[in-house]
Amino acid sequence: MSESEGSASSSLPYESLLAHTAQLQGDLHAAVGACKALKVHNDALRSAYEKVRSRNQRVSVRWLRTRCARGLA
Repeated sequence: MSESEGSASSSLPYESLLAHTAQLQGDLHAAVGACKALKVHNDALRSAYEKVRSRNQRVSVRWLRTRCARGLA
C-alpha cells in the first residue's frame, strides 16, 4: 500500500464525519424551526385562553351580582 492510498483511506472517515455533522446541523435547524413554530402556536393558544377566561370572569361577576341583587346568593 502506497502513502497516497493510506491518506485516501484515512480521509474517508473524516469525510463521513463531515457529512454526518452537516446532517446533524440540518436536523438541528429543522428542530429549532419546529420549536419556534410551536412557541408561536402556544402563544396564540395562551392569548385565546386568556380572552375566554377574562370573559368568563366578567360573566361570573355579573351573574353573582344579579343573584345578590335578587337576594339569592
